[in-house]
Amino acid sequence: MVRALRMVFILTCCAILVGGVKAQSNTIASSTFTALAQSERARVIITLRDPAAADAPLAERRGRVAAAQDAVFEALTASGGVILRRFSLVPGFVAEIDAAALPALMDDPRVLYVQADEPGGIATAESVPALGAHTVHSLYGLTGAGVRAAVLDSGVDTDHPDLADDLVAQACFTGGGTPALGACPPGNTTTGTSAEDANGHGTNVTGIITAGGVVAPVGFAPDAEIVAVRVLDSFGSGWLSDWTAALDWLSANQETLHVDVVNMSLGSFIAYAPNCDAEHPSMASAVNLLRNYWDIPTFAATGNQGEPFLTAAPACISSVIAVGATYDSALGREPDSGTWRTKFGGSWPTCFDDPTGIAVLTCFTNGGGAVDVVAPGAYITSAGLGGGTSRYAGTSQAAPTAAGVAALMLQARPALSPDVLEATLKATGVLIDDPRSAFEYRQVNALAAVESVLTLLPTPTQIAPLDRAVTGTTPIFTWTPVAGSDAYYFWLSHADGTKILNVWLDPTVLCDAVVCAFESYFPLKPGAHRWWVQAWDSALGESPWSPMAVFEVIP
Repeated sequence: MVRALRMVFILTCCAILVGGVKAQSNTIASSTFTALAQSERARVIITLRDPAAADAPLAERRGRVAAAQDAVFEALTASGGVILRRFSLVPGFVAEIDAAALPALMDDPRVLYVQADEPGGIATAESVPALGAHTVHSLYGLTGAGVRAAVLDSGVDTDHPDLADDLVAQACFTGGGTPALGACPPGNTTTGTSAEDANGHGTNVTGIITAGGVVAPVGFAPDAEIVAVRVLDSFGSGWLSDWTAALDWLSANQETLHVDVVNMSLGSFIAYAPNCDAEHPSMASAVNLLRNYWDIPTFAATGNQGEPFLTAAPACISSVIAVGATYDSALGREPDSGTWRTKFGGSWPTCFDDPTGIAVLTCFTNGGGAVDVVAPGAYITSAGLGGGTSRYAGTSQAAPTAAGVAALMLQARPALSPDVLEATLKATGVLIDDPRSAFEYRQVNALAAVESVLTLLPTPTQIAPLDRAVTGTTPIFTWTPVAGSDAYYFWLSHADGTKILNVWLDPTVLCDAVVCAFESYFPLKPGAHRWWVQAWDSALGESPWSPMAVFEVIP
């Protein structure tokens, strides 16, 4: 009876406002009404209309977001709202409200969307060689060195022998900002600087990316560095507002963190149709800021509900690279008996797979139009709590597999944009059928993806001077233009390797459709000289160097 009366009150408030001119019917999500019908107060994520341009400098964005937040805070706190967490760069915040706050929120033109904070959790050694990563390590010497991955999960075993030397930064966001629900170590706070793992899931996920092979199987990028962000409690549960806060923290601190790729092996308990940006505008804003402002791709698990056309958040967000799961080898029937639900319970589906194999999509993986790629996710042995190993199955294990491959690609091409990286993963993958629907997905292939980015930009072909040709003191260096290049890097030295000149050159000045020509800035001394040139593209990085060309200067 109390709940019914509460719902009547909420609907009455909204009806009064809808009759007014200023009402905005799309401001309040249905989840907010439901939450307030079930309880007098509810924790909500309030997204504001973005007060800053997408490319605004960080200081300007930070100031504009803070000013917009403060303006809304004043009216909200006057109606009994409590501010739990404010974001730094994402235009929004987390608050606890009652129904009396709804009219002010609906009437405020700065408010874009109000949604109930939503719970979520984890989306729970053959894959490295099966996808060719061991060949990338041995043949190309690429191991993720110089690449930094942020892992948003249950944390990490900070002294694990496979992971301790990779850990460069930690943070923690839990409890949705509600103090009583905080789980950050060591004092169960809602924010903290320790990401110590009390569940084990995050340690396994982190190991898939960067385990060194001391105890656990070697990861895809064993020399990559890790920023561990704990956003799940010891039960593997968390809140979407915490995940948004973590993404916001990454952007706000990117100038010191230097993150290159983000992995989120977690998901909402609710599955969504593709492109759920409108349902989760704050999280979408946080992901977009990472991708569009900082050139950082975010990988996320699609979820394990077995939905053929739906995915969990954040995988359903359009700019996230959503990863589904295949098996990592032929395992026979999986599970051995019963279904995935009888094995794991919860929202796992009542299905099983027989046969299994690396080209077989797991029946538990969420699918549909939001899925970008798939990767092995069952079963994956990796690092575990207490310095040991653990074995998991789920799209949670597929996402870091793809993120680990991305780390190898980024070591090979540090300037690789998220768009080109994603397109390359898709173009080089093997097609995997989804028997539940008409969809086909590309399975990531480490070797093919790395080899593709290594040859994305062709090497310029030198024309002259070559083969110890004789020139005057101001030779003109010529080579064939490379389509799409933004610049050329030219290097000139004496015969003994002593540098004479290295310079960036503008193709719009030096090149036509047939040839690029560069005349030395100053006369060269008599004797033998060497020169090289490489092309450079802002999205693809640099081409391989041209061969060394030798020529002789005779005045």
